[in-house]
Amino acid sequence: DLSKSYLNEVIWYRVEDNQIRPTFDEAIARRLGELKTRRKIRKDAVKALGILISCNGQLEGPEAVAYLKRCADWLAARYGRENVLQAVVHMDEGTPHLHFWFAPVLHDERTGFDRLAAKSIFSPNVYEKKNGKRVGVKEEGLNSILQREFYEQVASKYGFDKPLTWDERFQDGI
Repeated sequence: DLSKSYLNEVIWYRVEDNQIRPTFDEAIARRLGELKTRRKIRKDAVKALGILISCNGQLEGPEAVAYLKRCADWLAARYGRENVLQAVVHMDEGTPHLHFWFAPVLHDERTGFDRLAAKSIFSPNVYEKKNGKRVGVKEEGLNSILQREFYEQVASKYGFDKPLTWDERFQDGI
């Protein structure tokens, strides 16, 4: 609903009031230019990761905005404020939601170098298999850990339900 676009809010972590706000591509280029890497960054490297958080109709108005800003702050603390490329609270669609984009950068304290590490940041669960079918989680991936910690530290305080684990969702072998 374009008539509600004025309600959208961009959350700036790295821009002072008097600075020009960068475009998404400019934000990526700026962050990559700040990195101290051993090698040149590959053309096909994953340079940005996005997370979408929705209120699922549970929260509206100022309460939804407060929740989504809290979500953005939690994600910025987790992945590094310096890595945030863009965070936008959308109130102009049916369900209030947050688009959060960040550069998947890891810093190696031992060597002093940075690296893009999307696979390391969002590693999936490793599943146990029996007769070619998944029967359970052998090793919890970072995606599952992210969901659990997000619920415990943010979403639970706003009355959201605990997310189901893989085992809970597929306990009947579906």
